[in-house]
Amino acid sequence: MTIILNLPGVLVEDYKQTGETLILVIKLQKTTASCPVCSLSSHHLHQIYRYLVRDLPIGSREVMLRVNRRRFKCKNCRKPFNENLAFLEKKKNFTKRYAQSIAEQVVHNDINNVAKNNKLTDEEEVWSMVKAVANKILPVDVKKLHKLGINEISLVKKRKVYSCISRFINT
Repeated sequence: MTIILNLPGVLVEDYKQTGETLILVIKLQKTTASCPVCSLSSHHLHQIYRYLVRDLPIGSREVMLRVNRRRFKCKNCRKPFNENLAFLEKKKNFTKRYAQSIAEQVVHNDINNVAKNNKLTDEEEVWSMVKAVANKILPVDVKKLHKLGINEISLVKKRKVYSCISRFINT
């Protein structure tokens, strides 16, 4: 299952199947984390909490990852900190690659249909994933972005030479 999941540095410890959902219990291979303040490596566990994260489907099965999010305590700073998980954004309940997949689907379809096709609760969930991807690639404050209009125009008639125009509509 670890090979199928294909997340670097992650091991699948166990799995459960409920209906059409596959829940994978995962564990990070690293036993230490770097303090964000002093960059010192720490292995002193302070706290562990579990939560579910949505990932790309495997076949026709929805995949949820049960992540053990670890908090370490730095011996130098004496401050607790969360470990950085490369496949997750902070405070998000979906993987980066799942958000990327949803954003790519929105390019070819509307948000309502993407939500329905991926069994997401509402359009707001899809919009949150699109914003997470956009934050990485757009040099625009997407918090104020309401809509993005993209159109192509022909520069030279009958030669199939097109240019793309984008317009940001802030609210």
